Amino acid sequence: MSFLQNIRIRIGLQKREVVWSDSPPPVRTHADDMKVKSIWTGMVSRCHNPKSTGWRSYGKQGIKVCDEWREDFESFKEWTYANGWGYELTIDRIDGWGDYCPNNCRWITLEENLKRPQRPKKRPVK
Repeated sequence: MSFLQNIRIRIGLQKREVVWSDSPPPVRTHADDMKVKSIWTGMVSRCHNPKSTGWRSYGKQGIKVCDEWREDFESFKEWTYANGWGYELTIDRIDGWGDYCPNNCRWITLEENLKRPQRPKKRPVK
């Protein structure tokens, strides 16, 4: 077992907590993969498909999925499992106007997500 397999990283709304564990990482099942695929499909659809119900809030506003994830589900899946995904968590963009990409995403609970301030209706001018 490698050093990294002994560390589970839990990413919270405002903090990162490293939890040391002697137990091996969880075994991922086909059901896990299907749930992650569903999350990925919804993310790509709302950002890149004008016929998606979420298009107006995401793709039309200029929010995209990075090429690495959009073109390769396996890359997204690997990131997902390495960054603390669980059934009780939802994907969150740290910068609400930023794209879905590894350095702008994390997994948080729905409760944490609902406590976050909403993104302004219009993109701020830089």
